[in-house]
Amino acid sequence: MRRWTIALTVAGLAGLYACSDSPLETSCCRVLTSIEVSPPSGTVPVNGTLQFTATIRDENDEVVATEVSWAVSSSAQGSVSPTGLFTASSEGTVYVRSTVGVLADSALVTITP
Repeated sequence: MRRWTIALTVAGLAGLYACSDSPLETSCCRVLTSIEVSPPSGTVPVNGTLQFTATIRDENDEVVATEVSWAVSSSAQGSVSPTGLFTASSEGTVYVRSTVGVLADSALVTITP
């Protein structure tokens, strides 16, 4: 019981963490330290699509599989699905943003006629 309380306190102070369902995992939680959206920019025609991915890393610089949220800076220019697929709806520029907790990264998309 004491170990669990300490793990929650440390994770709370660090901010972000991901717990493993693996029985081989020796620690309760992994502190998430970075997120990177790929590609960092792109160009797509109106009605075209562009797939984005987010790579999340922990304090050991290891990739962590966890859910992220996706959003666009202007819904007038397009939308992004929960899996990172951007669909352009009108000409212009827009940022596609991925977040997990307080970590965030964005990609700039230019939409052409």
